[in-house]
Amino acid sequence: MRSERSIGVGADRQAGGSVARRGGAATPMRTATFAHVSEAQRTDPKTRVVVVDDDPAVLTAVCRVLERDGCDVQRFDNPQKALPLLMQDDTIDVAVLDVMLPHVSGLDVLRQAKMERPHLAVVMMTASSSIETAVEAVKSGAFDYLTKPFESLDKIILT
Repeated sequence: MRSERSIGVGADRQAGGSVARRGGAATPMRTATFAHVSEAQRTDPKTRVVVVDDDPAVLTAVCRVLERDGCDVQRFDNPQKALPLLMQDDTIDVAVLDVMLPHVSGLDVLRQAKMERPHLAVVMMTASSSIETAVEAVKSGAFDYLTKPFESLDKIILT
């Protein structure tokens, strides 16, 4: 049996639709559909999210927002500890990764996780944004690319 799940990232709920905000301008939200969802995901309605950021304040804030939205969140300040989980646990729905991490780039974590789990939705976030990095992230399979500081942490919503 085939089951589908969708996620929206950085969303405002307006008039029944979702929009993504970048630089104050609203743009239509992209939606990802997962055709291959495990049995555990079909019976557990909570979205399972792994958040990786070496900044304790950002890590805590992002996790709190996702937990408040009903997500089951696992937090890591070390990408090397998160990577095995991202590569092997098919019940993880979404990964939120900082680009600049100690010991290994968030882009490297993205690439390695996507090699093993191509349907994993990955959202990259960074304080040092560049067009080149954003393009590289999307080409490597990132679902979205968010810049810090966030306009509002409430914009980071997974549904």
